[in-house]
Amino acid sequence: MEISKDTVIIKTTGYQEPFLKDISLDSLQEAVGGNIEALPVVPSAGDRLLLVDEEGKLKNDFEPNQRASALCRHFVVGDVVLLSEADTKLFRGDET
Repeated sequence: MEISKDTVIIKTTGYQEPFLKDISLDSLQEAVGGNIEALPVVPSAGDRLLLVDEEGKLKNDFEPNQRASALCRHFVVGDVVLLSEADTKLFRGDET
């Protein structure tokens, strides 16, 4: 699978870096630190998904991620992956 330039990791510090791996379950779980949960982002950010650790709030070692929380209007902890619109379609299984 092609690597998208628009899919990024948003760190708890607010720093954003390109996600330079294939969009696979293993690589996404590694990036967020556990099983993934997909959250929709605010409409102004486009048709994108924010991938978070689904059990992140239950873990005591994750820091709040204010930037990610603002994007999806939920309290989010830990590093997250913000999928590009194209990768969101692939993740959902939509036709491209």
